[in-house]
Amino acid sequence: MKKVKRLVIILSALVFWGVSSTVYAFNFDLEGVKFGINGYMDIQYTYMAKQTMSDGALMKDMSTFEQNQMNLIFDMEKDRVRTHLNLESHNAYTSEDGGKGGWEIENAFGQYTFSDMLVVRGGQMLTPFGIFNEVSYITPLFASVVLPMMYRLPDNYGEEHMMPDRSNVVIKGTYFGDVADVDYNFMVSNGDRGQKGHDENKDKGLGGRVRFTIRDNYKLGASYYTVNNDNLSKGRENLWGFDLEMTLLDERILFQGEYVKDEYEKRADKMSYYARLTYAIGDYTPFIMYDYFEDPDDLVMKNKLNRYGAGLSYDFDANIILKGEYHYHDFSGDIGLQKDTDMAHMFKMAAVFVF
Repeated sequence: MKKVKRLVIILSALVFWGVSSTVYAFNFDLEGVKFGINGYMDIQYTYMAKQTMSDGALMKDMSTFEQNQMNLIFDMEKDRVRTHLNLESHNAYTSEDGGKGGWEIENAFGQYTFSDMLVVRGGQMLTPFGIFNEVSYITPLFASVVLPMMYRLPDNYGEEHMMPDRSNVVIKGTYFGDVADVDYNFMVSNGDRGQKGHDENKDKGLGGRVRFTIRDNYKLGASYYTVNNDNLSKGRENLWGFDLEMTLLDERILFQGEYVKDEYEKRADKMSYYARLTYAIGDYTPFIMYDYFEDPDDLVMKNKLNRYGAGLSYDFDANIILKGEYHYHDFSGDIGLQKDTDMAHMFKMAAVFVF
């Protein structure tokens, strides 16, 4: 009898897998277990003027098409238990010619919900820090092709991005009030891992985030993260972040802004902030943005980079989003920069396919 029951479940699953129940996601129930499958992929065109690299070399201007990102997201939920897997491929993965691009696990975690006020996750997941860190892979979610520099720094910068990468344990919850809702997160992560994947660093990353939502239109957030991964040259790192989101005119206008400072014990501090404004007009979403980043210990970024941008997102179809934007890079100084690289132009276009 158990074998017959199992066969019925498998056959039912195969039928469901062949039929999409919604536009953006495929969801079905089997004996009280909810399954969800969805994903996104894109094709991007980029033009970037020549730039000075962090090692002093000259990066020539580039013009390229690429399938930049693809995500396959699987979700299972039963009662209070949830498991989640997000597989991400960058730059059109292939095993030919020695291999190009690659797959990685962006999120893989189990979750237990005690209540709205207490949810516990364990596994590997993006750290809840700032507005975009947890959702940076969901390219249909935001109007622009590129994220703010604190999340994705330019290719000519030699060090890692500012935002903390992965967490292993997250405790979170939401308090629903009459005037304001409060979201909180507390996270713990491993330090740098050795060649075999083990955490050889006794120091752990610790952090927290709190966000207040006032009357659904105003969101104020603060984030903090600390870790000591490089005791010799960097020492303990303390990352502070503050963010603001506002919606106006029946949520057609969205303003977002963030400030982040990365403090180190043994090297100069980094700092970045941005502001962006989007306006939803039917299927069109025009936007403008400003970004700033500085790193006094970097040959290029010690000159303080200002990036100005404008663009447009268009919902061509329920499953296709078209984007285009222009960015102007302007350094406040030119010390150590190659000739004619203190200003640079960048143009990006993308088609995002949702399935």
